[in-house]
Amino acid sequence: MGYSCRQDADEIYKVWLDYCYATTGVSNSYLYKNERYCLQLGRQQDDGAMTGTVMLLIDHPSIVGQYLAHNKGSFRIKPDGTVKRYPVGLKNLLAGATA
Repeated sequence: MGYSCRQDADEIYKVWLDYCYATTGVSNSYLYKNERYCLQLGRQQDDGAMTGTVMLLIDHPSIVGQYLAHNKGSFRIKPDGTVKRYPVGLKNLLAGATA
C-alpha cells in the first residue's frame, strides 16, 4: 500500500519535488544559502495532510559523495493544499510557485 493523502496536498508536494529536480537534478533535494537540504516524507495523516522532515546534508568528511544528515525541522501541507509549515528556505526559493 502506498502513501495516502488528499490530491490538493499531493499537488503542492509535487511542485516542490519538480522545483528540487529542476535545480539540483535530485527530486527531493534543494540548495538554500549554499547548503543542501533534503525532504523526507513522513507518515500518512488521517486527515489527508502531508508531513515530513527537512534534513540538512553535510559532506561526509572521509567518504567523497556521501552526506551526513541533520534534522532541521519539518513541513506540513494541509489537506486543502495550503502550507502550514514550509521546509527551511523553500518558501523563499519557490517565490510564489505554490500560491
